[in-house]
Amino acid sequence: MWASMATNPVAYFTDGKPVKGDPQYHSKYDGATYYFQSGDDKAAFDKEPQYAPQYGGYWAMAMGKLEDGDPNYLLVYEGKLFVQRNEKPT
Repeated sequence: MWASMATNPVAYFTDGKPVKGDPQYHSKYDGATYYFQSGDDKAAFDKEPQYAPQYGGYWAMAMGKLEDGDPNYLLVYEGKLFVQRNEKPT
């Protein structure tokens, strides 16, 4: 599991895109540190940690293996965040 996420995970739900977090607003969850752009986003995450990416803190799953993803490629599906390795096919 990676140790920190500099991209604000709440922004994927509220803004639909990656937004850099500020280290002054941070929370620890499931062994990782998450950064947020505001105290409101931190409070939302603390209340509902399902904002964390799926697969135990890894960013992507490809061919049955957990791999690093790219925070620019995301999918919010059924209220869950999936960060992908590359652009979704169209």
